[in-house]
Amino acid sequence: MAKSVTELQARGIPEIHNGTATTTAATITFTRKPKSITIVNQSTTVQLQYSFDGSTYAVLLPGSAIGLAGEGYGTMYIKTESKTAGYSITVETKIEGAV
Repeated sequence: MAKSVTELQARGIPEIHNGTATTTAATITFTRKPKSITIVNQSTTVQLQYSFDGSTYAVLLPGSAIGLAGEGYGTMYIKTESKTAGYSITVETKIEGAV
């Protein structure tokens, strides 16, 4: 189902972060307050690990994606256990005062 113009305007333009994760955690800082965050593991063989506190990591299996409520997060960390993995992170935001 297509999103209405009002809904798209309320969300604003998504913030997109593309990169390659390694065994050293990369810090990703969002420029606006997230409403939702979608993480895509572009690798078909390597697990991706993500965290919002830098110490407790969740695993995203190869070739999979997850959508998360993002309210309250300003930073996330992303890494792999071994090798490298491409990733894409899309941050949807809600513009203050929008309907």
